[in-house]
Amino acid sequence: MTIVLTIVVILLCCTGCIVLHRRRTETHSHTERTFAIVVPARNEADNLPRLLSSVLPYRDLVHDIIVVDDASTDATPDIARSFGAMVIQPPPLQAGWTGKAWACHHGALSTDADVLCFLDADTWFEGHALPGLLAHHRPGTALSVLPYHRVVAWYEQASLFFNLLMAMGSDAFTIGTATPRLFGQCMVVDRDAYMRVGGHAAVRGQILENFHMTDLFSAHGIPTASIAGRDILAMRMYTGGFTQVIQGWSKAFTRGAGASRPYTVLLTSLWLTGMIVAPALFFLGPWYGLAAWIAACSVLVTMLPLVGTYRPWTIVLYPIPLGLFVIVFFRAMILQRRGMAVTWKGRSVDQPEIGDA
Repeated sequence: MTIVLTIVVILLCCTGCIVLHRRRTETHSHTERTFAIVVPARNEADNLPRLLSSVLPYRDLVHDIIVVDDASTDATPDIARSFGAMVIQPPPLQAGWTGKAWACHHGALSTDADVLCFLDADTWFEGHALPGLLAHHRPGTALSVLPYHRVVAWYEQASLFFNLLMAMGSDAFTIGTATPRLFGQCMVVDRDAYMRVGGHAAVRGQILENFHMTDLFSAHGIPTASIAGRDILAMRMYTGGFTQVIQGWSKAFTRGAGASRPYTVLLTSLWLTGMIVAPALFFLGPWYGLAAWIAACSVLVTMLPLVGTYRPWTIVLYPIPLGLFVIVFFRAMILQRRGMAVTWKGRSVDQPEIGDA
């Protein structure tokens, strides 16, 4: 019976390979089409130099670089201008809008480029970089990129399962799915397609505007695609410490828990069950536990090249970041159930007053 249980747990762990599987993508030409980058930014003075520096080598490909300043109290506008970016300072946030949607909306209105690229300020181009991104975007479609997480500080290792679940929940790498959801950190779309669905105004109050825009594109017959960002786009999330890691992922959980498709939720739940139960098999016998542990770690090894530079010790000690994921997830759900808003950058996520880009 114990052997059967061990085999079942190992198989459950292996379902993760179904949900997070690298797909091949085609490349396309963007001749004679203008391209604009729109960056919503609130107090991003530390991040903007890295992003804008990565764009400068490809300045001849970019029609406009637009930084939308969301009432920053640091040097965000000055730094953006020093790199030659156009700085937009939109009117005060209207009721019913999230800060990011408000900023992206005004950024899109400030350019006449044929192709719009919405980028988070904590991302940057690397490797094949901007030409690689443009080559993967097929005219008439919406493309997003899962940024490759460059993990530096020890506490950032705690984001392991958050990043994995973000990638899984998108359906972008799941075997058996055809319409991936878009990632919010990087979205490339034709202006005509963007305007046809109503742009960010159509998702003005949504925390995970990328998921809802996917549905809009699909409803209008506009194909969506998502790719892994390794050697194209990188990010470093929540550099402000361990508390920021918890607040940042809680922000996503307040709206994202029920946004994934049932098929993906089922497979992901089976995988998480296997990952949680695997260490418990040590209580049934060391060899059973070791077999399940090796299987769980092996699956993580196959997944991580898609999401980030996590250390080997993070994989071996994976129950620690997994436990943190479970705690933060249920904390966010409890806060939402009780009507208590999750805060981000000192403001309520559910009841924004001023931009929260």
